[in-house]
Amino acid sequence: MTTRFILAKYAPDIARMEPRNIGVFLWARGDIKMKFLRTSEASFVSDADTYERWLAFWKRNINGEHVAPSRGKAISKSDPACMDALISTQKGNYILVDSGELLRNIAK
Repeated sequence: MTTRFILAKYAPDIARMEPRNIGVFLWARGDIKMKFLRTSEASFVSDADTYERWLAFWKRNINGEHVAPSRGKAISKSDPACMDALISTQKGNYILVDSGELLRNIAK
């Protein structure tokens, strides 16, 4: 299976749509890992508490056996489509963008 990744972005002003990268999700062989800026590194985010709540929400969402989309049934992490379920959780200033696949296999 091909490794997929999603970029997480924060757009301070949705109307201007000038998002900045805040993190990344990586799916490989049925597991998802995430890496985000620490709150202190994301000084451009207008509300640090909301930023931390989003990180906690996404962490809970990827830690189980399934990923729960905003609507519909949860999708097993063994299925690459779970990344689409994760993308469906974006809202407002917090944007998730399918950013591609790695063509070479990587270890879990």
